[in-house]
Amino acid sequence: MGGESDWQWRKWNGPKQYEDKGSKTLMMLPTDMAIVKDTSFKKTAEKYAEDNDAFFSDFSAVICKLFELGVPFETQGTLPRMSFRAVATAE
Repeated sequence: MGGESDWQWRKWNGPKQYEDKGSKTLMMLPTDMAIVKDTSFKKTAEKYAEDNDAFFSDFSAVICKLFELGVPFETQGTLPRMSFRAVATAE
């Protein structure tokens, strides 16, 4: 994960960002830094970094619940719930 590098605040007139001290070509947002610095968040981030299927399974369940509870939409009959999955990418 990206938290192993030495990071510093980027000095510029844009939104707050961190940059890696070495090459200054990598960036992290303050929210990204919180994920790798907070031990409870870091465990979750590492779990999902190691298991893409677990991420999509958990994400699918949560986003469907949000849609069902918070986004009104019309249905015609009984429709299957949405399902999100990983898609193979060309390397």
